[in-house]
Amino acid sequence: MEFEEVWNKITKHQNEIFHTKRGLELKYTVNGDRLYHNRTNPEIPKSHFLKAYKKFPLKGPGDISDIVVGSAYIYAILTDDRITGI
Repeated sequence: MEFEEVWNKITKHQNEIFHTKRGLELKYTVNGDRLYHNRTNPEIPKSHFLKAYKKFPLKGPGDISDIVVGSAYIYAILTDDRITGI
């Protein structure tokens, strides 16, 4: 799947409930090329999702923690069945 399709799905599913690997509830909104969520460090740029997506498949958020901010949240969103199902 091309990344723009992934980003479109992320945008489509904003305001829905996602869960981190540890089971924490996560909700977000998208404004342009930025994702804002209800956890800590609320702003994540689209470019960080692209960096993480290029590293797939991932075993967990630790696989991308050195290249993105909000690795747990990016991982939760990207691996959700509504987004990629990977």
